[in-house]
Amino acid sequence: MNPRYFLFGFLALLAIAPQFLPPFYVTLLNYIGLYALVALGLVL
Repeated sequence: MNPRYFLFGFLALLAIAPQFLPPFYVTLLNYIGLYALVALGLVL
């Protein structure tokens, strides 16, 4: 299978997730994403 399908599926899941998850998990995912961007910025 093409890895693009996994990427598109993951992005679609992330787009739909805030409608079904409690606010705590949405905030937690936001923090994880933000810290991942900061870590990538420090590495580059």
